[in-house]
Amino acid sequence: MPFLRAGQDPETVPLGPVVRFARRTGMWSDSPIYPCEILEIEGPAPPLATLQAHVAERLDRVPALSYELDDQRKCWAPVPGFDVRPHIGEQRLAPGADALAAALDLPRLPTDRPLWDLTMLHGHDPGTYALCYRAHMMFQDGPSVISTLEALFGRRRLAHPATVSPRPAAEPVRPVLTARAWADLWGCLRRATPWSRGLPSPTGRCAVHSTTLDVPQLLAVAKAHRATLHQVGLASFTGAFRAWAPLGWHKPTAGGGLTLGMTMSLWSPGRSTGLGSQVGVLPVTLACGRSSPLEHLREAMDQTSEERIRIHRARARILLRCAPMALAVLLERFTHQRSAAACVTTFRIAPGLSFGGARVRAVVVVPPRFSTFQRLMISTTQYERTVTAVLVADTSLTASPRTGLPRLETLWHEALTTLHALHT
Repeated sequence: MPFLRAGQDPETVPLGPVVRFARRTGMWSDSPIYPCEILEIEGPAPPLATLQAHVAERLDRVPALSYELDDQRKCWAPVPGFDVRPHIGEQRLAPGADALAAALDLPRLPTDRPLWDLTMLHGHDPGTYALCYRAHMMFQDGPSVISTLEALFGRRRLAHPATVSPRPAAEPVRPVLTARAWADLWGCLRRATPWSRGLPSPTGRCAVHSTTLDVPQLLAVAKAHRATLHQVGLASFTGAFRAWAPLGWHKPTAGGGLTLGMTMSLWSPGRSTGLGSQVGVLPVTLACGRSSPLEHLREAMDQTSEERIRIHRARARILLRCAPMALAVLLERFTHQRSAAACVTTFRIAPGLSFGGARVRAVVVVPPRFSTFQRLMISTTQYERTVTAVLVADTSLTASPRTGLPRLETLWHEALTTLHALHT
């Protein structure tokens, strides 16, 4: 049965609380990077019409793609006679060009139609081509982007947006009132990211770099400590950032660590429609002030434990359902920008994606930049037997070779090797 409000068109979908908050505060108005997923596919690029026909045939698996923002009625509304072809294009790259950089240079999404596009990038590698899917943060959050691609090129099928409430599911009230929850809120109100002090103002321009982490090393450490691959990746990143960041972590006065925001989906299991944004932020402190790789791992496991994520997810759902919009706006005004100057996302993609009979051999997820005050964005993506990390940094952080992203990549691999050596 469709989810309806009194007097609502049965096909329209109310804006969820995250989207209404973003529109009220203008939070994403200057976002220069959209949630973006790049599929690397073996073989020659097919004709553009073949890709357009494929998406059109699978549109019933992702009905959300036909919805646009109706500013007048403040809702999502289906486009009558929706045609996918204007949303799907191609770009020929020079031989050897960087497909990831090309994806970030694509034009901004038009706002007078559904807020997504799909671009076929080819010519850079004779043996492969890439499909780049982008969506505006209001239209789809990271998990929705993932589920959309799993439906278009895998076996997933998403619910119709009009059948699911855009409000997060109800949760018990108790998790909101824990002492740790109030401590986390206080961490957002104070200047919690010391590494950004004294740096030049953000330029708004970004450098991007990707790398593939050593899966056997990740698995060996994870098995030894009953950790997840993501937790091991965070622990090794802690050691890398300790050596890379423009802050004297080795000094006694350097402070406890790096606080960053880890995005978490607020969609209830099986209720994602791929329309709108339901994303919360889990504050995570990496133990950059400590030298032991094992301490880095213990802190990463504690900060991202299932119980802690469950409590924060429940608290965020309650606040989104119950908190007055004026209170949310007030908290946003007092939240210090440095507490969100770095963020991390992690995704696990369903295996077996394909298009036109060719397998998808790699998936890269580019983390969104919510606003220009963010200095560093990291994403790790697990697809089949690979774990790919993408680093996006404001160019104010990468002005010298010592602080460039290739050096951070090298330090990350070295830190993972050091952590792995403790278990062999």
